[in-house]
Amino acid sequence: MKIRLTLLFCFFLETVFSQTLVQKLPEAGLQFILPDNQWSAKKREKVNGNMILYNYKREPITDSLNRGIIANISVLIEDIENPMKVSTYSIEKRKEVAFAVSKILTWKKGDLMLQQSIGYEGSYVDQNKNLHRILVVHAIWGKKGVQFICDATDSIWPMVKAEFLNAAKSLNKPFVSIRKKK
Repeated sequence: MKIRLTLLFCFFLETVFSQTLVQKLPEAGLQFILPDNQWSAKKREKVNGNMILYNYKREPITDSLNRGIIANISVLIEDIENPMKVSTYSIEKRKEVAFAVSKILTWKKGDLMLQQSIGYEGSYVDQNKNLHRILVVHAIWGKKGVQFICDATDSIWPMVKAEFLNAAKSLNKPFVSIRKKK
């Protein structure tokens, strides 16, 4: 019964979410779901040698200062040479980019679907002295390290926080399709 319910749930997810919202990350063997059609993939590029960067942008949101703010989701995928725990990977990555942590997200608490992941809600101040809120997930899948970074100014954070949390929670291995190919 449990297997049937799981398969039914996977079929439901596959049907409900249009293929344009499901974002495959083939280099990592993972995928996630964009919050809605206000989000679009902007670029896939190689950076720093073998690292892959995916960028996603949201349509602008006008804040209280009448600025059109564009929220971002970036996914960085890199090879990791030696097997390591996600906690070790996360510590290394947090040393590279400092931000203040306000909350820790884990799969054990139900915040994330991918077991080998840890997430953070936090903040930082940019070079123009604007406060940014971020949601960062560090994950290990196979021999790949993944950084899933959601970023928006504090002024629009209340409007995009749920979108970011849903996208981060959806980061997982692809669902197995139960449809038969014709």
